[in-house]
Amino acid sequence: MISKVNRVFILVSLLIGTKCYAQLEQPNLDRALALYFETKLEQALPLFEQIVNKEQRNPEAQTWLAETYRRLGRKEDAIRTARTALGLSPCYSFAHLVLAQASYPNTETISVHVSKAIECDSTDPNGWLMMWGEAIRNADSTLRDKCLRKLVETGFFTKAALAYGRAELRNLPNNAILLTNGDMDTYPAQAVQVTERFRTDVAVVEREHLGINWACRFMRDYQNVPLPIPDAQLDLMKDSTSSSGTTITTSDQMFRSLLDQKRNRTMNRPIALAPTVEESFYSWSKEHFTYQGMFLLWQPEHNNETADTTSIRKCLSGIDPEDFTGPWASMRDRSPVRRYYTKRIVGVLFEMALTYSKELIKAKRYVEAEKTLKWLENFETKTELGQVSTENIVQLRHSIKNRAK
Repeated sequence: MISKVNRVFILVSLLIGTKCYAQLEQPNLDRALALYFETKLEQALPLFEQIVNKEQRNPEAQTWLAETYRRLGRKEDAIRTARTALGLSPCYSFAHLVLAQASYPNTETISVHVSKAIECDSTDPNGWLMMWGEAIRNADSTLRDKCLRKLVETGFFTKAALAYGRAELRNLPNNAILLTNGDMDTYPAQAVQVTERFRTDVAVVEREHLGINWACRFMRDYQNVPLPIPDAQLDLMKDSTSSSGTTITTSDQMFRSLLDQKRNRTMNRPIALAPTVEESFYSWSKEHFTYQGMFLLWQPEHNNETADTTSIRKCLSGIDPEDFTGPWASMRDRSPVRRYYTKRIVGVLFEMALTYSKELIKAKRYVEAEKTLKWLENFETKTELGQVSTENIVQLRHSIKNRAK
């Protein structure tokens, strides 16, 4: 028989266990956000929904749910939920930004809510990031520069991100046009141009902006990018299809027109691509681009050499590993994509060191190659991404050992 004392103990244990189990099952905002920032939006969504069902007057939970809906393409649900959040807290900056983004392409609604977001909380860098786009669309270079300054002041751009921006710009030819691939190889470089007056001769252009009429006007009028297409024709740009059935986007068409000017010698500005730009964007003219470390430079002649070791060495010599310590994305950044993937951009620098080592080995400069590999090992330990080149380094050391015999 179970004694009375034991029965009481078992009952208490069951009650405590049930309570603990309930706590484990209870949806938690921190857990939902952890999944969100791991880009596991489908898994985060039901947690956000459960939290909102329980805490219907919680504007923060409502807004995170709205943002998750938006990123999953459920635009109407995002708008409805963001409006619910604003009904609870009319000056909630985050909710205004979600509503602005979910309202695309309604430019009037976007403008109203981005302005309201900054009015409600001028310390939120996410608002200034969206206002940057508004400044470009409205051809307001003063506002554009203010936004970039605010993104530095609010800590949106980390030390590592700004260091990368400087590295991108440092060794480009004078007056170059640098085509970038996305947010974090575009904004930080522009930010150091504005806040530090560093390499202001360079036009930093996100390649996808070549396909947006208002962005093209801004780069033409304020960044002095010589676009050959008449102003009225910019509004008529649309994707086309090649004879082989391949889609040629408006961005592709504008890029081709820029290179045509280079071939015809009607444009003097050098054209460079960030290493983050996919090869498919320039594969049809790949033989004209030479890898120079932090960029690929277009040249009129076909290039037999795929890498310029002198330029790569110069790029590497300007890098201080200490500048790249710490996180690459700000904890204030609400984009799960930037928070999760930005740190990988440092791989561009790792690849540069590996490429240089390979070229040194080919030239039988083994001591210098080993020195570069040691530098890379140290550099990787400083970065958020960590040591990801170990296998490549081992292989190159084997190559040095075998060739040096």
